[in-house]
Amino acid sequence: MDTDTLACQDLLRQCTQVASFTLALHRVACMYAWRDLEPYAEEAWYQISAARGPMWVEIREFVREAWID
Repeated sequence: MDTDTLACQDLLRQCTQVASFTLALHRVACMYAWRDLEPYAEEAWYQISAARGPMWVEIREFVREAWID
């Protein structure tokens, strides 16, 4: 595989990981306000991403917007 294909596969993996995390988070904690949940969401993200996913600062706005909408 060429580097473009590998980069696209990695990006797709990261997007899937972030979307799955956001969906799971919403399912288990939908009764909490985002401002109360965010510190726990950040901690959970770092525990499951294991330095393979994007950093929290890169996904925070996506997760927040998905939470509020």
